[in-house]
Amino acid sequence: DSPLVPLFIWPVIGAAFRLGLPEALAAATLGSLACIYYDLFTPEGVDLARTDQALLSAIYLFVGAILIHILFNQAYGAAEHGLASERQAAREATAKLTAVRAQSQAIAEVSTILSSTLNYQRVLETILSEFHKLLGFQVGIVFLFEAGNNTLRVPISDGVTLAGQTGEARGG
Repeated sequence: DSPLVPLFIWPVIGAAFRLGLPEALAAATLGSLACIYYDLFTPEGVDLARTDQALLSAIYLFVGAILIHILFNQAYGAAEHGLASERQAAREATAKLTAVRAQSQAIAEVSTILSSTLNYQRVLETILSEFHKLLGFQVGIVFLFEAGNNTLRVPISDGVTLAGQTGEARGG
């Protein structure tokens, strides 16, 4: 019945939302003290018959602070969890797009070399170089099958020197 409870519930709600439980309880304490003072002290003196009303006003403010804080934290925690999931999905999508972009650039580079030269050595060098960029390997070897004598030949390698290799090995 205290007219001060609606007045003091707003600072309690604001503190519970914006600041935290200790601040909300501090606001509830100040509001409770004001309500108790208003309910118990009259111009004629202290009215102990209104003690129940004063305590009930204080309880409303404290319970309101705690409930609002708990409900807000649950809603905020669920929203924060949802945002974290969305951020992770965005990072994964960005990583996939970056990989696809790198693959597209490698294909474009190989296509450019294929259409601009007939020198198979240069084409193989470009392919090996692009595979290194895409896959991040330290060593690369290209094998060519020679059908006439059923052998594999290594016309190009990167990061390794092979005994009996035909062609030049690139350092790297």
